[in-house]
Amino acid sequence: MEALTPSGRRWHTYLHPEVAARDGAPRLTETPDVVLRAALDWSGRAGLTAAVRDVLTAHGSLAKDTFAELVGALGVPRD
Repeated sequence: MEALTPSGRRWHTYLHPEVAARDGAPRLTETPDVVLRAALDWSGRAGLTAAVRDVLTAHGSLAKDTFAELVGALGVPRD
């Protein structure tokens, strides 16, 4: 997942870092804490902090389910 904060700062993470590592995805350049702070700043300005934090810190879900939850938390229509 990749996004920009309202101030234009780019952040990037994997919804399931363990699976990404196992599958050979490139290492992330920022720690999970740095990414979470950027994501919370981004979502907080949109009034979605709690929902996005819950999704980004979830464990034990399939990536497609996590992505669907994130899309829902962001209020993106699913037509």
